[in-house]
Amino acid sequence: MSDYYVKKWGTKLILNGDIIVYDLAALSTMSYSKNDNNPLFGKNNLYRWPGGDVPVVLDSSVFETGAYETIKSAFDYFNCNTGIVFKERTNEEDYVYITVKPDESGRGGASPVGRQRGGSNVLILAKGKFDRSR
Repeated sequence: MSDYYVKKWGTKLILNGDIIVYDLAALSTMSYSKNDNNPLFGKNNLYRWPGGDVPVVLDSSVFETGAYETIKSAFDYFNCNTGIVFKERTNEEDYVYITVKPDESGRGGASPVGRQRGGSNVLILAKGKFDRSR
């Protein structure tokens, strides 16, 4: 049996250091399950990005911290080597919002798993804790 832990990071509860499972500032939260037959995960693709296209908005912190080149390089790698395509958001309702913050998690950042419905899906990168390595 594996040990799991939850840590508070600002208004977010983080599972095992990098998966946002609850935001105390939000009115509701998603329910997560290991059951692949759960209709939220396996059957109707609610958490997958349509066609593998992931619209992205970069917070000003990405540029202020010098993280842009690393993030762009990672996007280029994914776009050329996988079925996932990161692209600039135009008018899509759901998108990934990438921000860089001081490291309070001790793990390098956090994000919910998969596509979250209803607007921005925040990906928090911890300043100075990430790079692109193979």
